[in-house]
Amino acid sequence: MEMYEGVLGPASRDDVQAPAGAVSRQAVRLWVLEAAATWTVRRALESGYRLATGSALPTARDRDVPFRRALVWASVTAAAVAASNVAVDRVVLRPRLRQDA
Repeated sequence: MEMYEGVLGPASRDDVQAPAGAVSRQAVRLWVLEAAATWTVRRALESGYRLATGSALPTARDRDVPFRRALVWASVTAAAVAASNVAVDRVVLRPRLRQDA
């Protein structure tokens, strides 16, 4: 573990004393906030797409939708969800990062 201490940082007492398989409150809170952010971003994108195009969302299985449109939609959706998850991580973990510094 000493080899990784500079990279991962020193283990906190909470990490050492937690029983195997235990989930911290912060991890649960992070998961709930990320799920809510993902849901919100997807609903906003879907509403915006319907409003802008007037058509149903493209899916990979729909043969009537051009491949390019389905690929761009999947890429935009994935990028927006990933960005929202990064933002939630930064907001939730900010107090912990300040304590470690």
